[in-house]
Order: sequence, then structure tokens, then C-alpha cells
Amino acid sequence: MKIVIRNFKPGDVAPISRLQKKYNKAVPDSSIVQAEVYNSPEFEGGKNVFCAFNEEDELVGYAPIYPVLATEESGYLNVLWAEIKVDPKFNEKKLLRDMLFDRMMARAAEIRNNAPVKDTKICFCHYSTETDSINYILSKGFKPCEGIYNMMRDLSEPIMQYEVPEGLNIIEWKMETREERAKYINAYNIAFPEKPWNVEGLEHFMKSDMWVGGTTMTAFDGTDIAGSIMLYWKTDGETERGKRQAYTENIFVMPQWRKKGVASCLISKGLSHLAQQGAKYALLEVRANNIKALDIYKRMGYKILREQVVLEYSIID
Repeated sequence: MKIVIRNFKPGDVAPISRLQKKYNKAVPDSSIVQAEVYNSPEFEGGKNVFCAFNEEDELVGYAPIYPVLATEESGYLNVLWAEIKVDPKFNEKKLLRDMLFDRMMARAAEIRNNAPVKDTKICFCHYSTETDSINYILSKGFKPCEGIYNMMRDLSEPIMQYEVPEGLNIIEWKMETREERAKYINAYNIAFPEKPWNVEGLEHFMKSDMWVGGTTMTAFDGTDIAGSIMLYWKTDGETERGKRQAYTENIFVMPQWRKKGVASCLISKGLSHLAQQGAKYALLEVRANNIKALDIYKRMGYKILREQVVLEYSIID
């Protein structure tokens, strides 16, 4: 059987979307992401995504790598988030996975060698029902680590309001200029040194369908950012249990403003905004070992929907 593997091209967006839906039909718990994301700068013009085609030139599998590269001063490891997704009806799944895995690991080695920090973790993330994928990755020497919770907040339930901490002003902030976006990224990277972002990645996201109505609620101490929550949803009316859903992500508070009620205030205002926009549910993801964040989210009315299993392989010098 002939299988051709090449790097992602913009024309692969539609075939990837179709394959995701086919996979989701076979494994309903699996996630569906907008395939346009593979056009973003983090995937380096397709170098970080491998697409596999059969003899009829039909897409039968793909493997993306999303690199989160640490800075030398941060003290953190690089994390390369990876995935291998194959057509559930493809007969030679093991062969296809092996081919994609080999190409993906070779690319991961290139990314690591070119990064300022060499210590690296490669991570796969799956729902527990994706047993074939989990067993395959475990067979490659990956080990389970802490999971990721998907949490949901029913916006029809009352939303508790919190007093804004003294000295802060919380406003809706759309980051409409490049200067404002750079300011946001600077604050984000101070709050999240383990997963730095960049202006180019933010700007690419803000051009997506997810951001058409997107915004932030941001707390300012004068002109300085004290904390922020990002709010967005799909324009196609994506639903969870038949209801429109939105996302509350990138929730952060600057170190000097932590333990002052800023996070609760930001989340409350964010949830109220989404409810006013007609959303029925607010979703977020959080690492299972992030106990402080979990406690805040539960207090704000979020409930755990399901857990993703994270499998990792460490390359330490």
C-alpha cells in the first residue's frame, strides 16, 4: 500500500476538517479543532504538520506539533504538544501511525536542536475513550502524567458579582492596535512564563472565526495590566448539548495582584458579558494539578465535564 507523507499546505484545511469529523463520529469524545489553526505562525508554514495521503490522494491521517518553547531565563522545559489522528476506516492503522510518528519525532528533534533550551517534553493529549491512540503512544515509551480537565459553567445559573479591588479599573478591551496587543503579550508572558506566546500568534488567532465577537475583560492599574480573561465563541453557533457555547480562556493575574480577588472579579464580569451575548455555556481547560485555579473555577460555578489523559516523553540533557 502506497502512503505519501508531506507537510501541510493551506489547501489541506478542508480534508483535515472532514477527517476530524469522521474520527469524531467513531470516537464521539474526541475534540474537533478548527483546521485553519494549522496556518498559524506556530506551525511554521506547515513544517510542523505532516499529512498522509493514500493512492487516491485522499487524506488518511495527519500529525501536528505545537511547540511551546521556553526561554533560558524561565527555568522551564520546552513542551511540544503532538497529535496523530488517522482515518478510523483505514486498514493499515499501525503502519500509518508508525510513518507519521517517525516524521513527527524527527521534526521534534529539529525543533529541540534549534531551541535555546534543550530539555524538552513531547506530550500527547487524549480522552479516555481514545483507547487505540492511547495504547499506541504508550507502546512508544510515553508515560501518563497529570491530566487536563474540561470544565463548563451554565450561564443560566446566577452569576455572583464581586467588588473590584481598590486601585483597579476593569474594562472590556479588544486590543485593537498592535501596541495594545504587544502590551497584552508582555503581561501574558510574565503571568505564564511556562507557555510564552507572541504577538504574531495572537494576531493570527484574532483573524479567525473564533474572534469575530471576541474580546477581553482586563483589569488595569493605571495603564498597567493587572489581569485579564479572554472571551470568544464560534460564529457558526457551535453547541454543547444543543446550546450555544463560549470560551473563557487565558485567565491570568499579574504576580503583584494575586490573592486580592482579581481573578474572581474578572471571571464574574466575563461570564456576565457572555450571558448578555446569548451564550448558554462557558467552557475552559485547566491542568488537573492546578489546585488553586480549580478551586476558583469551582467556586465560580464551573463543573468538570471530562478529563483528558496527557502522555509525555522527556528528553533531558
